[in-house]
Amino acid sequence: MILNSFKFKLSIIYSFILGVVLVLYSLFLYWGLSTSLYEELDNELKTKANAAAHVLGLYLKAAGDSPRVVDYVFNRISFPEDVDARLEVVAKIDLYWAQQLGKLNMQDDLMQLIAPEGEVLGRSRRLSNDLKQIFLAETAGLEPGGEHYFSDIYYKKSALRLVSMPCIFQGEAGYILQVASSQKPVIQLLKNRLYSIIISVPFIFIVMLILGIILVHQLMKPVLHVTKAAQSISHKDLSRRLETRYGDEEMRQLVAAFNDMIGRLEKSFDHIEEFSGQVAHELRTPLTIMKGESELALRKERSIDEYQRVIRVSLEEIDRMLHTVEALLLLARLEYHPGSFKKDVFDLFILENEVFEQMQLLGRKKQIRVEMEFPSQAVMLNGDRHHLRRLLMNLADNAVKFSFEHGEIKLKTVVKGNKVIISLKDNGAGIDPLDQAKIFDRFFHKSHSLNGGDGGCGLGLSIALTIARGHGGDIQVESIPGSGTKMSVELPIKGNAGYPG
Repeated sequence: MILNSFKFKLSIIYSFILGVVLVLYSLFLYWGLSTSLYEELDNELKTKANAAAHVLGLYLKAAGDSPRVVDYVFNRISFPEDVDARLEVVAKIDLYWAQQLGKLNMQDDLMQLIAPEGEVLGRSRRLSNDLKQIFLAETAGLEPGGEHYFSDIYYKKSALRLVSMPCIFQGEAGYILQVASSQKPVIQLLKNRLYSIIISVPFIFIVMLILGIILVHQLMKPVLHVTKAAQSISHKDLSRRLETRYGDEEMRQLVAAFNDMIGRLEKSFDHIEEFSGQVAHELRTPLTIMKGESELALRKERSIDEYQRVIRVSLEEIDRMLHTVEALLLLARLEYHPGSFKKDVFDLFILENEVFEQMQLLGRKKQIRVEMEFPSQAVMLNGDRHHLRRLLMNLADNAVKFSFEHGEIKLKTVVKGNKVIISLKDNGAGIDPLDQAKIFDRFFHKSHSLNGGDGGCGLGLSIALTIARGHGGDIQVESIPGSGTKMSVELPIKGNAGYPG
């Protein structure tokens, strides 16, 4: 289903992130523009208020503090008649003020001056009484000598930005000069930017979404190729491998991991096929013997002794099959369930001494001399005592089984660093170099290569190696045909301390 598609989910996530980024970025730009425009408007208002206050100071100094002087500054009406003697000075101020009005674009601004007593000394003619009262209300709480105070005024669908500036005229503080400019240019610019955002963001989103879908499709092509290749591989042919021709590191790792998995599966299938054939071969022989003996006994009447012999033969073969099945179950449990090892700390000397005594009993029939050499300090192992005893007994049984009459077996233990090496060396016929790599394989028992002894079911060394590796160790083989064999078990040690040897 397309809703469960990784491509679909990736596209949705990409679209969501893209949409959020576009919206947040657009809001950030809009906020930045708005902040910048209002900061610029406030700076202009501050400059205008400072210019108006400066001109007012010049006029008041030249012509006195008549309210008509304030009206003249704000509205450019006729100058008071009682200051005609100063017309030359006033003319210079007029010229300067006219230049400031044009330079600062103050022709449409609204201004009023408030006396310390709260009376309006003068205001622009375009400033209505309602607006005058609104402006006057904005001075509440404004302290003399304080900073410029900015406020927004909304009146009859008009938006104004007002600055109220405390002033000092002719040495007297408490005057407040107010200058207001229309916010219409700023609002119009912000509206235009908002409209452009509303139009451009969806367009950019759609374009980027299409490009993202195309990009996701291209990125997913190798995955689809790997999927198709994986679907074409079955148990009938596990030799196929995927090509590592992709440039992306992740895809190379994926292909390498997939090929490695197929390699392990191929090896496992080969092992199962070989294992099944070996099990069938090992069980077919005793079953054939039992069947043959039974058929022979049933062809005619036999004596009781003969029937008993047939039953004994069948029981021997059944015991051999049971031994094989039990060994296989043990191997499977140890290999696939490592938790079956019940480890604890114990003294290796006690375990080896038990194995040494058993080896002496096993070697009496062939008059084999058994020697044991153990270090003077105690060697502590953290492992499964029961399975480690099985490991050593399997090696000991092989050493006795394939030694010559009147031979010699030496059980030696050496500590090297954080490892203990337990070796069993016999002076038997040895192992053919071609067979040394196979002796740990399941069901391998080439009796003539080991002095003609009974090869058993061929699982003893397999079990021993599995136990050693389950304890973090290994088994090494050194053998020269005609000079004997040395099996060395390497195991990590828990620690060592002085042992009263």
